[in-house]
Amino acid sequence: MTSSAGPPGGSAEPLGVGDVVEYAPGRTAIVTDICAGVPWLRDHGFREWPADDAVEIRVVRRRAARTSEGDSW
Repeated sequence: MTSSAGPPGGSAEPLGVGDVVEYAPGRTAIVTDICAGVPWLRDHGFREWPADDAVEIRVVRRRAARTSEGDSW
């Protein structure tokens, strides 16, 4: 688990825009912004919202990994 202010999953890298995260079991979204330490998420249906409990967010895939593989999501 991770927080918006701390490194995800114990990583040295903080949560970033473009990262794919799991915000609930089996539910993924992409981080579109981080405002005042609160990550904003967007799902596949393009609904966007501030994360309710940033402590429960887990990084599934980093933006750098997605872009290097040519993955748009």
